[in-house]
Amino acid sequence: MANPIYFYPGTDLDDQHPLIRFMPPVPQGSASGWAAENLPPGSIVLDPFGASPFLPAELARSGYRVIVASNNPIPRFLLEFNANSPSTASLQSALADLATHRKGDTRLEPYIRSFYFTDCHQCDREVEAESFIWERDTNSLLARIYSCP
Repeated sequence: MANPIYFYPGTDLDDQHPLIRFMPPVPQGSASGWAAENLPPGSIVLDPFGASPFLPAELARSGYRVIVASNNPIPRFLLEFNANSPSTASLQSALADLATHRKGDTRLEPYIRSFYFTDCHQCDREVEAESFIWERDTNSLLARIYSCP
């Protein structure tokens, strides 16, 4: 066999990617490792199934031109997000800037956080809930999750 195909194990993706648990487990680095040894830089790579949004983004970051056929809107959205995602620093900066904007006389952050205020069952003080549990069929509140100060 003139050109054997090797296995490139790569590394696991971190759990920070949105919807990662619903995507095929394609290890990070496996596609770019294979491409680096088997394709000239800048080659066009065709992904005819588009099953994993991470694989084409990895190849593109490695300098390859990638054509992806994806008829599933979820992986397509994640691929577009991965291809154009902002850096962590710029996202944190944008969120910090957004939090300082005002809604009336109040900064936006405390205004949005006020939507989660609820009365504590034990001390009757107003506390910020961690989450609310709703009944889907009747759209009624079933429970509130919070910590009493």
